[in-house]
Amino acid sequence: MILNNKICLDFWNRINKEVASGQQFDYVTVSALKEQKITEGAKKVLGIPISQEMTLLDFNQQAIDILGKLRLIYLFSIIEAFIEEYIADREKINTSDITLHLKPLASAWMKQTTGLLNSQSFLNWSYLAFILKEKYKLNFSTGVSECFIEAGPLRNCLTHDNGIISDEIYRQNLQHVIKIEGLPNIIGSQIKVGSKLIWTYIEDARKIIELCDY
Repeated sequence: MILNNKICLDFWNRINKEVASGQQFDYVTVSALKEQKITEGAKKVLGIPISQEMTLLDFNQQAIDILGKLRLIYLFSIIEAFIEEYIADREKINTSDITLHLKPLASAWMKQTTGLLNSQSFLNWSYLAFILKEKYKLNFSTGVSECFIEAGPLRNCLTHDNGIISDEIYRQNLQHVIKIEGLPNIIGSQIKVGSKLIWTYIEDARKIIELCDY
């Protein structure tokens, strides 16, 4: 990808090297751990019955399962940092002054939204799209997934509720995520952050940067 703006290029590379690359090769780690048996000496130290067959994958399964969640939350944080630096660069201001600079738009956003989408955080990608459209005429209505506007509620659900759809507000605001994850569309379902969901947001993040390039 050829990008003109240095900030866009730097964050594009970070997404590819720090998020997409790791996601692409997770299977190598899983395969390697699956092949390694826990020794009798290690079982004694860990309090595992000697007769119990166990691989390093079995022992580290929870740590492996959480990788997708950590990677997705980190991706959201990268986009937040990108938007801050991008706006600061275009407006010729310090990143510390962005909140004050965007106050009129933030007020307008609060008047037209409610609930989880009312947040003025750049982790709320609905708000992000609103700001970029109002400031720079950038349109995210095409090219991004249906999950795009659910990034903010999804991050809240993952960090505060361990991915459990704990109430009707989450359920209503995570319909596309629920569909991609193949979950029952009910309160109590838990988002595990599968590979398809991660790649969906990786592609959305790339698209955001592509559209922002100038």
